[in-house]
Amino acid sequence: MTAQLLTDALIMTIWRRGKPDSLLHHSDQGSQYTSEQFQSLMADQGITCSMSRSGNVWDNAAMESFFSSLKTERTTRKVYRTRDDARADVLDYIERFNNPRRRHSTLGYMSPVEFERKAMLARPRVHETGSRPTRATSLKLSKQFYSCGFPAKET
Repeated sequence: MTAQLLTDALIMTIWRRGKPDSLLHHSDQGSQYTSEQFQSLMADQGITCSMSRSGNVWDNAAMESFFSSLKTERTTRKVYRTRDDARADVLDYIERFNNPRRRHSTLGYMSPVEFERKAMLARPRVHETGSRPTRATSLKLSKQFYSCGFPAKET
């Protein structure tokens, strides 16, 4: 995985979902995550960077679980003719199955889409309180939600 791939994925996510009020991005200390290119993009977008300690295998358990499920349920027995075919199949798995249907224990056995919907409903609107939710509240929701990946934007 390259820094360019991560940068492109983050740009695509921000383009599709909009710039978040606050977001905590958690990763390991891989060179692509620590690259100047990726770190600059996160800083420019106001995204808070969080990295696990070296050798802390439990720190990213939700993503490890996701990739295990992706491989077991979708990609292990497939042979893709092109990278574009593989990319389209993985995107289909994420957008049409994982995010809207798969229940995640770290989200209280809700799908990512359902969790986000409930989190957004629980979030006070500016006109109701006179101000936006606190950064701590937003970061808590973002950390809990985004540690499991980015859900599909509903239209």
